[in-house]
Amino acid sequence: MTDKILKIAKRLKTFTLEDIVMFTGLEINAVRNFLDQSDNIQKFKNKFKYVEIIQKEETFKIIDKNILSQNSDITLIDAINLFMEINTLTEHAKVL
Repeated sequence: MTDKILKIAKRLKTFTLEDIVMFTGLEINAVRNFLDQSDNIQKFKNKFKYVEIIQKEETFKIIDKNILSQNSDITLIDAINLFMEINTLTEHAKVL
C-alpha cells in the first residue's frame, strides 16, 4: 500500500487526497493517515507535495595522532632523500 501511494505521489509531484484515492483505489481514511504520517509528503493548504528524501552516507576518516605528519610543501630533492632514507631503513631491517 505505502509503495503504491509513494510511487504515484512521486510521479504527480503535487496532488490532492482525491487524486491518490482515485489512482490507488484505496480507502480515503487509509490514504489520509498515510499522507499525514509520511516524511516524503508535505501538506500545502488543501494539496500535498512529494519531497524526495536524500540518504546521505556518512564517512569517517581515522587519523592516528601518534604519527607525525610532514609538510607537503617540500622540494623534489627533499622528497627523494626522505624516500631513500626510509627505503634504506626498511632494507636494513630486512637484513636483520
